Amino acid sequence: MPDAAAACLAKTLHKADITLKGVNGIREASVHFAAEWSNLTGARVEIAMQQGIHELRRVEAPDPGEGEMGSATKVDRVKVEGFLAGFIADTEPDCSDPADKARHIADRFFATNGLYLWRNGEEQTVSIAAQVRESKNGASISLVYTPPEHRGRGYATRLVAGLSQQILDRGKTMCNLYTDLANPTSNAIYHRIGYRKIAENWAHRFEPAQG
Repeated sequence: MPDAAAACLAKTLHKADITLKGVNGIREASVHFAAEWSNLTGARVEIAMQQGIHELRRVEAPDPGEGEMGSATKVDRVKVEGFLAGFIADTEPDCSDPADKARHIADRFFATNGLYLWRNGEEQTVSIAAQVRESKNGASISLVYTPPEHRGRGYATRLVAGLSQQILDRGKTMCNLYTDLANPTSNAIYHRIGYRKIAENWAHRFEPAQG
């Protein structure tokens, strides 16, 4: 979105007396919208999150290690909800009830068979990921989470690599995912298996003007 269009959108919404709590979008558009909204309303702008948008067209296979990827089934329900609640607690610190939100997410993904798990060599379920969107040419991966006690062993790396390859094997030309730019570990992991940053997505939060 051109800078002028972002500013025009802010003016249009303000003229319509619409109240906003924030804005989320490609960095340049989000920054210009937030600045214009602050000028119009006096709201204080805070950066809520800065994400990288990464794309992969060929998997650079990691060390295979031990274990394998598999689809989550209803037998895995309790484990899946626990992992999703952990993901939400890590990524949405303001969420008042991660467990409840996890249940709703699990309901949605079990209906579409979109959840995948990594089981290590001891057949322990140690990591989760999901395919969340699909288009004609590609698909998106999200909800990547490994509990703290299983981190640092490459489980999420292998799971995301395996899921990415599965998507490409179905005839898609690319996969994409979002990362928190404040987390250098996850950014490095995804780069290692072939993901490259193509853009940034910034979320801004608006605090109402005082008085």
